[in-house]
Amino acid sequence: MNSKKNYVQVIVVTLELSGSGHLECIAMDSHEAGTQNWINKFIEKFTVRRGYDPTLYLPSMMRYIMIGVKKNRMAFF
Repeated sequence: MNSKKNYVQVIVVTLELSGSGHLECIAMDSHEAGTQNWINKFIEKFTVRRGYDPTLYLPSMMRYIMIGVKKNRMAFF
């Protein structure tokens, strides 16, 4: 993946269109652009990579605490 072309360039073009000046530098933790697509085998691949089944923690993403606050925080942080 060409990160400059796919991510930074999107920001540069947006700044140019807005007329807010030129870009001197950029620091980026993350940039979400476009839709996110999840593969059909997400749960299976997550389990292989991370070593646990994430389905127990999915309600926590919507702020439903199902298994205790401490365990939820450990899963996400």
